[in-house]
Amino acid sequence: MRATQWEFKYRFGIITSFYIVGFFSPWIFFLRDGHYSYTWLWLSFQLSRTGWFDLSTATILVTSAAILSATLGAWLRFWGSAYLGAATVHSNQMHAIGVMDAGPFAHMRNPLYAGTFFTQLAVCILMPPSGAAFCIVAYLFFIARVIGCEEAFLTEQIGPAYTEYCKRVPAVLPKLFAKKSELQLKPEWLRSLFDEFFGIAIAGCYAVLAWRYNARIMTRAIIICFGGFLILRALFPPPKHEK
Repeated sequence: MRATQWEFKYRFGIITSFYIVGFFSPWIFFLRDGHYSYTWLWLSFQLSRTGWFDLSTATILVTSAAILSATLGAWLRFWGSAYLGAATVHSNQMHAIGVMDAGPFAHMRNPLYAGTFFTQLAVCILMPPSGAAFCIVAYLFFIARVIGCEEAFLTEQIGPAYTEYCKRVPAVLPKLFAKKSELQLKPEWLRSLFDEFFGIAIAGCYAVLAWRYNARIMTRAIIICFGGFLILRALFPPPKHEK
């Protein structure tokens, strides 16, 4: 089942709502013994229960994985946005000018959505376990529908060239060795830095603050990052897509 045009138009708001519900996890307060806990600690404890690591080592491993995930997510979005362009990335409509197979798009068809997923994995350790599970599952289900909608549109508009691209390049699992693109594009690195501030800032916060092992401080940092992103979007709005 593909996403509707309305869902595509408001996809950023819908994804944000997954984060909000994940953090608050209102259902846990209706449970008899419900209490707010963090996936960060829960994962570390579960890893230590295997007997392979003590709790301290398990916590370091979970923290390192979160930092790596946040960094990978930020890089994929920064890289992809620089090649695709702010006007397309943040447009509320789908566009089909031609096949984009340069930069990260030579390795996977949806690097931006993959980047968002890795950033989400990092942020989810600050949620309750049930909230993290909800956020991840809801995102995967929603994005699968959005990708289906986008690719059906691109196939219809572009035709055989896009069909051949889909056969050659996987949807989300990266292809290590890619065919060199014939497109002569100049990546918009500076513009992408502004547009992808949220993910980049989160990666920086995790690299600097995660070693304090304080979920409350990290949560506040995420909120500040989001506020900074909204300010930058207001000061430097993405250009409108040329028709």
